[in-house]
Formats: sequence, C-alpha cells, structure tokens
Amino acid sequence: MQTTIIGQGITNNDQRKWIVPFVAALFAMLCLQMSNLGFSPLLPAIQKEFKLTFSQLGFFTGMYGIIAIILSIPAGLAVKKFGEKKVLIGATLVVILGLQLLAQTTDYNFALVGRAVWISGYRFAFICILTAIALHAPSSLKGRSMGIVGAVSSLASVIGAPLAGGLAKNFGWRYGFMGYIVTDLIGLLIIIFFYRRASQGEVGSMHDLGEKSTEASKTPNAFKMPIVWALAFLVAMMGMAALTVTYYVPSAAKANFGMDSVGTGWIISTGYLCAIFINLLYGFLMDKYNKWYVMGSLAIIVIPSVCFLASSDINVFKLAAILTLAFGFTSTNQVYSIAGEVLKGREMGNVMGVMSLVAGIFGYLGPQMLGILKDSTKGFNAGWYMIASIVTIALIEIIWLSKFRNSDVGFRK
Repeated sequence: MQTTIIGQGITNNDQRKWIVPFVAALFAMLCLQMSNLGFSPLLPAIQKEFKLTFSQLGFFTGMYGIIAIILSIPAGLAVKKFGEKKVLIGATLVVILGLQLLAQTTDYNFALVGRAVWISGYRFAFICILTAIALHAPSSLKGRSMGIVGAVSSLASVIGAPLAGGLAKNFGWRYGFMGYIVTDLIGLLIIIFFYRRASQGEVGSMHDLGEKSTEASKTPNAFKMPIVWALAFLVAMMGMAALTVTYYVPSAAKANFGMDSVGTGWIISTGYLCAIFINLLYGFLMDKYNKWYVMGSLAIIVIPSVCFLASSDINVFKLAAILTLAFGFTSTNQVYSIAGEVLKGREMGNVMGVMSLVAGIFGYLGPQMLGILKDSTKGFNAGWYMIASIVTIALIEIIWLSKFRNSDVGFRK
C-alpha cells in the first residue's frame, strides 16, 4: 500500500483518495450488519425448536457482549499490528464459518458454538471497519461520516430482517443464516479488491492538513486517556437500548400480540429504515452544533420511547419500538464519531477496542438481565424500565461531559 504524507502541498486528487476505501468499508459494514442486526426475526423459531427459556435466549443473544469483552482489546491490537485489511479478511471468513455452523445446528449447545464463532469473527471485523472509516473520513466531516455509517448499518437491518423473516417462513430459520453467508461473501470480495488504506502508519492519517508529521511521536496511549473510557461507557449505555430491543421485540411482539416472524421483521426493518434518515440528520447536527447538546436530545427521545414499550396497545408498542431502534442506534454511531476525534493513526484501533470492550459488557448484561427479569416477572415491562433507567444514567453523563472544554477531556485541538 502506498504511503501518502499529508502536508501543505496536498492536491485535490490526494484529498479524494479516502473515498474509495471509505465506500469499500461501508459496503463491508452493510454485509456484516445484515446478519448481526437482522437475524432477530429468527429468534422465536430458534427458541421454539430448542425449547429455550428467556434466560437461555438472553444468554444466546447476550453472548455478543461476552465475546466483545474478551476480544475487543485483542482485536484493536491486531489491527494496530497487522493492519485493518488483513484482519478484516480473516475475520469475515470466521463469520461465515460461524453462520454455517448455526445453519447446521441440531441442538442448543451446538448453536452456542456457532454463535460464539460468528460473533468472534464479527468483533474483529467490526473494529477493523470502524478503524478504516475513522482513518479515512476527514475531520470536518466526522459527524456526517458516522451518520453515513449508521445509515448504512440501518439499511443492513432493513434488508436483513425481512430477508431472514422471509427465508424462515418459506424454508425454515436455518436458511436465514445461509442467506447471510452469501451477503458476507460479497462483502469479502469487495474488501479484497477495492480496499486500500490511503495512508499507512501515523503520519498521513493522524493529522489534519498542515500539521507536522513529526508530531506523530507525541500520540498518547489510548488506554490511559479518561475521555476514551468515558465515551466507551456512554456508547455502551446508549447502545444498550437499540441492541436489547432489537433482540427482544420479536419475542415480546409474539408473546403479547401474537405476531409472526414477518410482522416482527417489519417492526425491526421500519425502525432501522427510519434510522437511515435520522443518522444522516444527526450526523449533520453533530458537525454544526454542540455535540453534547445533540447527544442529549437523542437520550431524551430514547428514554420515553423505551418506557412506552410497556403499552398494551399494539400500535403504541410498534411506534415505541421503531423510535427506540431509530434514535438508540443513531446515538451509538454518533458517540463513535466523537471518539474518532480523540486520536488517529495506529492508536485508533485501540480507541475502538476500548469502546467495544465496555460496549460488550453492557451488550451481555442487557439481554441477560432482560431475560432474567422476563422469567421472574412473567412479563417484559421490568426489562423495558431497566433499559430506560440505564439510558437516563447516560444522559446524566452527557450533561457532565458538556461542562468541560474540548481540551479538558482530551480532544485534539
């Protein structure tokens, strides 16, 4: 890969070199997120076939968080050492293997193995893609670029959920995972043939136009920056709403209103369809206005939306689920856009690793706790209120962070 040092004499052609790898990374995100966010319509069928309790179902979905806890830091270190392209190719192959194991599973324990392999590959791939996007997106477009990332991920669910629901209805839930294998193979080919890092190492990717390349040696350690950990907890708490609701809305809709996989897939896909436009809007707002005020407005919308999931009216439930998915998912992407301004270059992998680590803790606790609450209370309402309480804590953190200047919390000047 060719190294490009960004300096005073950069040409317009050089400035455009970020577009091709940026788009390739986005397409890889689209393919991987189709299964990660879109497979929830398959969960009721899996639960029925293996006769799972909601606690077991919570462990199956919450394994996402366990794997993230274990592998996020190693993934960031791997990206730093080997580069995001090589790691992404290997990780996507692991994802395909995990999906194949799930498609062939005959019991719950074997399904857990397939889920573990799938999410292990996804965790490395996710951090590779976030690193690639953060490296190539210009600083002046950071909010909008992550808005585009969120829109693409939302589009993935819009496509992936109906795809899984349709295949499950006509051929069985195993064919839903087979469909995802095809999309991931396409994403793998795009990365192999089209992704090239516009700059290699810290020099070209660490600094905005006009900064001296000798400043690369002054890059601090991501693990020692309090703002990185603060943002990690923020993305974890904000993302918990969309993630947990994605997993449990199909089961809640079936239990409370008798909806099938196609109907629940419609709710999920509509939520993420709305998230496409909301991600783009909030990406623009993050670049133009105070980022903390914008983040706070997202939390203020998510909190009552989660609470209204407790409604016994099916239309209120659908609207609440759609709003929670759309605004909750948008909030996650915009926290990542803030994190992309903390550090750049080779440390970006470690920044994303820390973010993913803490998000993984909450990604495990959220589904697991909601499943336990469902089994113990015989209803979903206690779980919805738990999620609303956690997002309220995130809002308090946003208010606290808004009291500091950028330099106080560790942002680059």
